[in-house]
Amino acid sequence: MNSAPTLSKINRPQSGGIVLRPRVLNRIGRGFAASPIVWVASPAGSGKTKLAISYLEASGLPAIWYEVDAGDMDPASFFRTFGQACAAHLGADSATQPPLFSPDHLFDLAAFARRYFRALFSGLPEATLLVLENVHAAEAEPSFKGILQAALAEASEHVRILVLSRSAPPPELARLQANQQLALVDWQHLRLTEEETGAILAGHPAALATLEQRPDAERELAGGLHARSGGWVAAVVLLLDQIGRVGSYDVDRLDSREVLFPYFAQEMIVAASPELRRFLLCTAILPNFDLAEARQLTGSTDVDHFVTSAHCQQYFIDQFGSGAGASYQYHALFREFLLSRLPDAFSADERQQLTANAAALLEARGELAGAGELLADAGLMPQLAALALRHAPMVLQQGRYRTLSDLLGQLPTAVLNADPWLLFWAGTSRMALDPGNARLYFEPALTLFQAHDNAAGCYLAWSSIVDCIYFESRDYRPLTHWLEMLDTLRARYPAFPDAQIEARVLASVLAALAFHAMGHADSRHWTDRALVFIGTVDVQTQASLGFMLTVYHLWTGDLERARVVLQLMRAAVASPQTSDLLRTTILTTEAMGYWFFAENDACIAVVEQTEALMHASDIYLWKHALLNHGLAAAISAGNVMEAESFRAKLAQDIHMGRPLDQAMHHFERGWLALQQDRLREAELMVEFGRNGFRSLNFRFGVAFTLATSAYIAHLLGQAEQADTFVEEAEALSRDVDSKVALCHTLMVRAVMALDRGAPTSPWLPEALALGRRFGITNFPGWHDPMVARLAAHALATGIETNYVTALVRKRRLQAPTARVKHWPWEIELRVLGAFSVSCSGEPLAQSGKGNRRTLDTLKAIVAYGGREVAIDHLSAALWPDADGDSAKGAFDVAIHRLRKLLGNADAIVVSNGKVGLNMHLCGLDLWTFQAHRQIALDLAKTPDPDSDTLLTAALDMLAAYTGDFLADEAEQPWLLPQRERLRAELVRTVLTVGEKLEALNAPTSATTVYQRALRLHPTAEGICRHLLECLRAEGRSAEASAFFAEWQHTLKVVYGAAPSPSLVAMLDWIR
Repeated sequence: MNSAPTLSKINRPQSGGIVLRPRVLNRIGRGFAASPIVWVASPAGSGKTKLAISYLEASGLPAIWYEVDAGDMDPASFFRTFGQACAAHLGADSATQPPLFSPDHLFDLAAFARRYFRALFSGLPEATLLVLENVHAAEAEPSFKGILQAALAEASEHVRILVLSRSAPPPELARLQANQQLALVDWQHLRLTEEETGAILAGHPAALATLEQRPDAERELAGGLHARSGGWVAAVVLLLDQIGRVGSYDVDRLDSREVLFPYFAQEMIVAASPELRRFLLCTAILPNFDLAEARQLTGSTDVDHFVTSAHCQQYFIDQFGSGAGASYQYHALFREFLLSRLPDAFSADERQQLTANAAALLEARGELAGAGELLADAGLMPQLAALALRHAPMVLQQGRYRTLSDLLGQLPTAVLNADPWLLFWAGTSRMALDPGNARLYFEPALTLFQAHDNAAGCYLAWSSIVDCIYFESRDYRPLTHWLEMLDTLRARYPAFPDAQIEARVLASVLAALAFHAMGHADSRHWTDRALVFIGTVDVQTQASLGFMLTVYHLWTGDLERARVVLQLMRAAVASPQTSDLLRTTILTTEAMGYWFFAENDACIAVVEQTEALMHASDIYLWKHALLNHGLAAAISAGNVMEAESFRAKLAQDIHMGRPLDQAMHHFERGWLALQQDRLREAELMVEFGRNGFRSLNFRFGVAFTLATSAYIAHLLGQAEQADTFVEEAEALSRDVDSKVALCHTLMVRAVMALDRGAPTSPWLPEALALGRRFGITNFPGWHDPMVARLAAHALATGIETNYVTALVRKRRLQAPTARVKHWPWEIELRVLGAFSVSCSGEPLAQSGKGNRRTLDTLKAIVAYGGREVAIDHLSAALWPDADGDSAKGAFDVAIHRLRKLLGNADAIVVSNGKVGLNMHLCGLDLWTFQAHRQIALDLAKTPDPDSDTLLTAALDMLAAYTGDFLADEAEQPWLLPQRERLRAELVRTVLTVGEKLEALNAPTSATTVYQRALRLHPTAEGICRHLLECLRAEGRSAEASAFFAEWQHTLKVVYGAAPSPSLVAMLDWIR
């Protein structure tokens, strides 16, 4: 089918018969001197087109001429035809070409239009003039109005725009006028002056021939013409023609304008030969025509002489182009008259045949809108319906949704409702921009398809209905009914008509399952089928299937399956067959997967990549979903600055997003507030999100917002409310079969129990078992302190320790306290006893001279406490002979090497003249000992502690002291003070605790503490003394004597020491 635009649309008319009007041309010139846009607004027949031609010829500017018509109401049609009009003015370099329009751009037409005209105008020659004629023909259509605004916004001195319209600039362009970007030339400027009327008269010899031979006759006629015509060019021309025909120059005898035009036109028809009359009437039915089309319409091969210069001037015909490629167009007023004469000239059957022939010619051109309008005006509804059905798939593929919608919209309701395919295509043409309205066509279409026993139609209509519900995202409840309807269709048609239809149904089923029915009994059947299918279909279907399948698996918690699907989809991103919309769909899905996998940095990188693609392609369908994924990743990673950046981007226009995206954004704002301990704000925003999800009946969203609300209520001390929320969350999570929501909910139940001093079973074991089985490392509402607290408890009690250890390391969770048992620090240091370092559970090699020197820096940092160590003190200890600059250089090199050796630059913190270990990453047994020591001291200082609790605290402290500080290291000046200090702290704490136990009349407990302490510090005579006293008090004198003998021998053999005389005397007393 030839879809090239007619010459009349993209070429300016020929310039014959133009009377120059310097006054108006100067006005246009002054307009362009001040503004890049001149808008000429005046009624039909006021000479706008001739004026524009005159201006082009006078200025000599390179120009693009484009005649707007009703077909330009369809954006796809406009960009295709307008691009052809501009093609000859652009260079061959691809860099100068504007982007191609695709159906994907309909979702954000304004953005595409801005990019299109920016690119187009930059590639045009300097000082190009773009003439847009008859803008009023499509200006009422919002999409065209938006395109026009985008074009005008890009006008500049480089490319200026001359607009010709019957109407004034719309209010949306008021800012351009206010900013002197648009100059208006209106009817007051175009109205003929008497002198200009005289100039037109001077070019009409037939009228001049009627004048009396006296000096003032011509001036009087010009004055009369001007007064009668009101300065309207069309009226002057027609009046002059009548004067020439009737031989009268008495203007007062001429009929009024309403009578004048039909009269003159009728005189032309009556005076014309039958062949010419048929030519005029038949060709008027087309908005423009060429000679080949004229021959087909008239049935005559001899029509060339009807378009001679004389005929064109007499019958108001504009010629475009020349030779065999010329096309012709009647003046609008004359064509309107000719069309009004058709009923008198032809029978009803003849008119219908003529209309059908003309529509076929327009169809052959690809001007479907014009063809449809002709058929509709003639009442040829069967032909109009057939036209729509023939071209529906192709038109939709080109993104010309409006063209198809307009075609079908002209059909009577009865005709539309009688054919399921007409209903189906009517729904499809509306689906992209108004899915709620589209559904009103698909539902009756499905009913008719069932009545016609059309399996393909049934499945396509069913799929479209489900897609409408998903795209609209206002209420997912109807999906329950439509899943039941699918069961009915499957029972009637067990085999799908073809693979493409099956793939489409699969994608729709997955949407229904993910957004409403995750716990459906047939979920596994459909997801398994989709996974098999996804590798065998085209890229577009693969992306659609993969998107829904990934979403389903992420939300149900089957993360490994989601990874597999994403891997299959990634190949499509690089495929040349993949459209920009599909790429953004795949990448947005990938971003979602990354944050569910807790690969938050990867998620943010994909979000940034996809944002760049969206800006380059002007396809923003997934913009809000994408930014929500980036926000979720930033919140989950604890990156508050990044999260605030995403939140600010979303705040710009989230109110225009889908209700689902708005609800998710509310929730994420609450989630962010939770991370920042703004609990009241968190409570409110999560509630807003939950209410939004409830209104949609998005059950997965309701589940995770309930779990998050329960946790927030718990933190706020609202125990009853927390219980209500968490119970509903658990019930709903199990009902929708979402492992990720259930894991989250059970963790909330467990932390609530832990804080209340109740057992965490069965909730924590089940939560961690789910996490292990499905690889769960993140979920909406994730909170590091909550998970870290549960992880610490699980490690201490031996629940799923392998999974918990991996989880802590992956999420880099910070231990709730330094005394957590078995915490998997990213970097773990042991300095009590033998020195060792482990990185991510793997021992660090200490061999090699360089490594040993680097580790000496680490040991020294720990010797000074490990936290906020003054760099000056450290440098003086390690490099005593270096001056200030040399010491600083030595320190910088040592820290660089240490970070490199540990494999983590964040492990060592240097700030404000101090250096230390990163407490979030590094576990130090010294800190653990100090934490347990402080607990034991605090208990011992209370008036009446429980003796068993005090004993446990003391034993934990002694267990943490696994040896003297760096016991195997050579004595260094910076090492010895810390070693002695820790020994002294140990002895003092043991004595304090022991004495308290003795005071509590718990000598056995005190004895246990003293005995354990002496194994660690045998030379501590004070502890030995207290031990002997406790044994005596318990009547265990013989045991005391035996212990003393063993201890005395150890002192002598191992340490070369002897007990003090007072202690020996004490033993004699005990005996």
